[in-house]
Amino acid sequence: MDKDLLKDKDCTTERNVKILIIEDDPEFSYYLKIIFEESGFDTILASDGSIGFQLVKSYMPDIITLDLIMPNKTGIKFFSEIRKNNKFCSIPIIIITSYTSNTYPMIDLKKALYSKALTPPDGYFEKPVESSKLISVIRNIVALKKHRVRSLEESIV
Repeated sequence: MDKDLLKDKDCTTERNVKILIIEDDPEFSYYLKIIFEESGFDTILASDGSIGFQLVKSYMPDIITLDLIMPNKTGIKFFSEIRKNNKFCSIPIIIITSYTSNTYPMIDLKKALYSKALTPPDGYFEKPVESSKLISVIRNIVALKKHRVRSLEESIV
């Protein structure tokens, strides 16, 4: 893990950025929790898309990391439901998956995630994920959100 990257917490606002981790593998979920918390982010954990959707409604996370292949409600179904929901569609979603077309040839990932009707994911990583790259993408998303808020505030004044 890049220690300099972990020390730089300037991207957080007055309250910490909440990241909802939706992942059915407990070891990988814990790994993500550790790297996010060491980087100054708060985390919420869900083991499938059904639990994840309930947590989105309860906690309104700033960012969601999402596995695709999970029991109960898959990440693909969760992604589609969130993107179609007016209240939650603007939450950035980063896909982190072991999915490949070779391992799951019956799923057309591009059709499911990159539909013209849905906003595409804000990031896509295959497992194993390099923590410094993931943290960099998250910090860029946070910085972009802060910039949009500032621009909106300036346009109101």
